[in-house]
Amino acid sequence: NGMDSNLLMRSLARAVYKDENVRQILFLDEESIDDDLVNKFKATSPDLTTGHLYVLKLLKPNEQLREFTDLHKIGFTTSDINARIRNCENDIAFLESKVIPVLSFECQNMNPQVFENLIHTFLNGQRLNLTLISKDGNAYKPQEWFDVSLDVIEQVANLIMSGEISHYRMNNTTGELVRK
Repeated sequence: NGMDSNLLMRSLARAVYKDENVRQILFLDEESIDDDLVNKFKATSPDLTTGHLYVLKLLKPNEQLREFTDLHKIGFTTSDINARIRNCENDIAFLESKVIPVLSFECQNMNPQVFENLIHTFLNGQRLNLTLISKDGNAYKPQEWFDVSLDVIEQVANLIMSGEISHYRMNNTTGELVRK
């Protein structure tokens, strides 16, 4: 996806390019390639699932949060989403409220934390900016909650995955995705 670099492969490639005795095998047409040779170099392992990016919605927002019509938490987990939200009523990450998953992306061959960070950065102007008091009386600022529609979150995630996000920006007044 262009977000990570395989340092070992780059190091090998650099060494190969420097070696004067390196030989390359060139095929002029695809028919001359032996099927056994092709099968040896085909990727045999399936895509590696590295985690899940999830979007959650509050079931019953408290009085302070009712004014936010499109309040969503964007997070990631390397385990099961339901396991992650199991104790949500006692966790300030979930605003100590019951939540439900409304959207998720399976991250394959990529770092889900980097994916989450890219979405958070792009939607920064829509981030919930207030201080809440937890059940134990401590003040906290929610970091992963955004007042943005689910459609916009899905569009941003898909544009990041396709590499086209640089052609868009957020209109922080309307909360809409706008082409540059």
